[in-house]
Amino acid sequence: MAIPINGNMLAAVRQQRRLSQQELADRRKIGIATIKRIERTKGTSSYRVHTADCLAKALEVQVEDLSEDRFLRVIDLGSDVEFHLDRIVDVDKLRLFQDWVIKMTESRNRILKD
Repeated sequence: MAIPINGNMLAAVRQQRRLSQQELADRRKIGIATIKRIERTKGTSSYRVHTADCLAKALEVQVEDLSEDRFLRVIDLGSDVEFHLDRIVDVDKLRLFQDWVIKMTESRNRILKD
């Protein structure tokens, strides 16, 4: 049985996790050549279930998260807060939400200082 993996998605999640290809390979003893081949594909191709499972576990995501280009971009706000944005995004609402999260984080930090 084969599982689809999107090379762009694998690269995006790996980079978001701040892992090199070698570090990802070392996490689950996956060949670095396999990771390079998948990421070089850029589109979606089918791979063994074992490979997909290992990659997903190493990246701490679901296998389905690697099978399609779900996220257009990941925004890191610091303090372990990240936004995963898909293709349909109301930018104005995103900015309002981002401002709200920043204000809440600042309030939380002031409370924790006192």
